[in-house]
Amino acid sequence: CNHDTLQGEVKGSVGLRGSGRELPSDFSAAVRPVAPGCTASVSWEYILPTGASGRLVFSKGHLHVGGLSVAAYLIRDDANQTGTGQAAQQGKLLCSCNARYGRSNPGSAGFVGDELGYVVAVSTCAFDDVDEQPILQSGDRIRVEATYRTDLWFNGVMGLFDLAILPDSRGD
Repeated sequence: CNHDTLQGEVKGSVGLRGSGRELPSDFSAAVRPVAPGCTASVSWEYILPTGASGRLVFSKGHLHVGGLSVAAYLIRDDANQTGTGQAAQQGKLLCSCNARYGRSNPGSAGFVGDELGYVVAVSTCAFDDVDEQPILQSGDRIRVEATYRTDLWFNGVMGLFDLAILPDSRGD
């Protein structure tokens, strides 16, 4: 991966602005295509506590500039988990959310809400059909994985994931 050296103009960017390159988090550089092989993912897990059982009805991710996607996986350590061995440990994908970056320059029509190089939206997952709603149980592990580009240096990289669960005490 050819990392940004912060030396001069960034090739392929859409007009530099913002930080003046004194900070290595220039927002307009974020809209250029990611260099091949220049991504990294970080993941963490948490266990659903007692009383958290229910049907997943909606979920959404949150990323900062440099983020590409964030996903949540269900990892169940019982016979109900599909797959065995490595596949079971990777988990069942619950939702994957992708960042959308703004492309409008200041002062242009449509700039508000489409600011160049900023994350202006992150996709969501809605499970309107009750038959498609994943059932979560107390003790299930949820793995969250955030993917960021690494060809540029970004300040404050992180990822969050919200799960809206319709309570169901039958799973506890």
